[in-house]
Amino acid sequence: MISKAQDAWNKIALLTILDKAYKGAPDLIDNFAIQKLSFLTELQGRRANLNAAYYRFFRYTWGPYSAGVANDIRHLENFGFLDPESRELTERARYLCRYVQPEVASSELAGKALDVAAETSRIWGSFRGWHIVDKVYAITVPVDGLGGREMTVKEIPIKTDILVPDFSEASDVLPFSAQTVDDIQAELSIPAANLDDSNEFLWQASASSLDEIFNS
Repeated sequence: MISKAQDAWNKIALLTILDKAYKGAPDLIDNFAIQKLSFLTELQGRRANLNAAYYRFFRYTWGPYSAGVANDIRHLENFGFLDPESRELTERARYLCRYVQPEVASSELAGKALDVAAETSRIWGSFRGWHIVDKVYAITVPVDGLGGREMTVKEIPIKTDILVPDFSEASDVLPFSAQTVDDIQAELSIPAANLDDSNEFLWQASASSLDEIFNS
C-alpha cells in the first residue's frame, strides 16, 4: 500500500500529465490516453532512476492498465479538480498545484520527475484512443512480473504485472513536508459542492501560472 506522501505525489504527477496532454491537443483526453500516458511517465522515470509516480500497472485487454490511475481520475473529476467533459484542469486544481510549487521547486528530484511527466505528455499527448494503444503495443519494456524480461507490450500475457513501484529505491522524489501532505489530502477530500464563492479553495498561492511549476 502506498503512503500518504506517495498518494499526494501521484495526484500532482497525474495533474501534470493531464495539463500537458490537454495543451498538446485540447480535446477529450480519453481513458486509453490517460492510462498509457501515466504508464509511459513511470517507465521513463524508471529509466532515469526516478520514481516519477507510484502506480502499479498490469497487462489488461488493451495494454498497460492501473486501477490506481482510474480511481484517482474518478476522484479528481468528482471533487472538482478535472473537467469531466475534457479532463482539463479546473481552477481549483491549478491553485492546488501552485500551493505545492515552492516545495517542488526546492527538490531536484521532484523537478526532474515532473520534467519527465511533461516531456512524456509533450511527445505522446496528442494521441488518443486506438492510436495510442497501437503505439504502446509496439514498445519493448522490462516486465516486473516476469523477472524483468523484455518484450513488447503486445506480447505480455494478460494479467501479468508490467510495472510495480519499487519502494526500496533511494530515488523517491517526495518533496512535500508532512504538513503539506496533510494539506493536500485535506483539499482533495473536500467535495466541490461544499465550496462557496466566499471560500473557493483552502489556498490561493502566488504562482502566476501553472507553467512556472513545471518549468516548461
